[in-house]
Amino acid sequence: MGTFVKIALLVAAVAVLGGAAASVAIYGSARPCRMLATARARDARDSVRAAATSAPSAGPRDMAEAAAEARRVMNRAGRARADASAAMAAARESVRGMGAGACSQEMWHRWF
Repeated sequence: MGTFVKIALLVAAVAVLGGAAASVAIYGSARPCRMLATARARDARDSVRAAATSAPSAGPRDMAEAAAEARRVMNRAGRARADASAAMAAARESVRGMGAGACSQEMWHRWF
């Protein structure tokens, strides 16, 4: 085997190992369906978080108004947490019936 072929194989091996290490670092797994489920769950969580976040008001004028505003914020946060949990569970469930090839293809489209 020539030196060029050995170097090419070494570079390819390093690229494959680097990709696997990066996927484990980002998604916690090298399995494509688990990576896709994690990505979908993060997308769902982020969209619910963005929808639940609102601009702060000008500020309460008195203590009763401050208490009412605090209750509204806490209720909105509780609903957002429940919505995010449900959206993340639905995102993970949507991957359950897919094969590794379909998951890999969708991850490819997400990345490139």
